[in-house]
Amino acid sequence: MSDQTPTASTPDAATVAPRSTTAQTTTATIISLGVVVVMLVGAFVSGISYVLLQVVQSVGNAYGSGGPFDSPISAAQWIGTSIGQTVLGALAVAVGVFLSLRFFRPISASSPLISVILRGLIATASGAIVGTIVSVIAAGFMGASVDGSFFGNSFPALNLFSQSLENVAWAIAQLPDRAVGLATTVLLVTVLGWLWLRRTPLR
Repeated sequence: MSDQTPTASTPDAATVAPRSTTAQTTTATIISLGVVVVMLVGAFVSGISYVLLQVVQSVGNAYGSGGPFDSPISAAQWIGTSIGQTVLGALAVAVGVFLSLRFFRPISASSPLISVILRGLIATASGAIVGTIVSVIAAGFMGASVDGSFFGNSFPALNLFSQSLENVAWAIAQLPDRAVGLATTVLLVTVLGWLWLRRTPLR
């Protein structure tokens, strides 16, 4: 007589694991996209206020303020650079948040609120670190592309290297401030994503 036991009612681990992985990926992606949207909306509102203020100051100053809004060309260049930096920074933070919530500390519908908050803080730190890494790389390129001719300066390499180091050091020094500034946004979006996940569990 065979001692084999029926296994038809036992879920297959090979099918359960992919479903869990898919749910974690979807949750991390939604929260990361939410962080991008909130950051871009906040930056847009702040940018509009700043642009209006600079335009009013430029119009009211008869001698010119020497700022980026003294001419339409310089204003367009400043706006384009600011938009590029803002989008790049938001995407970098989102990548860090995604990596944390997907591979390091994922959340699920059954996670307690305190655990969600702690994992949101970890995701904040991850986003700040990735954002700083991108800023360091961008700062290095910015320092290496400062105005100056290789033929007009006696030692341009030294100037370029020094400028790059200053930009990189400044970007690294901004890591704590970046993390603090991101904490509210990442925590808010993470908790909202968790509440949505409890109402609509992913399988």
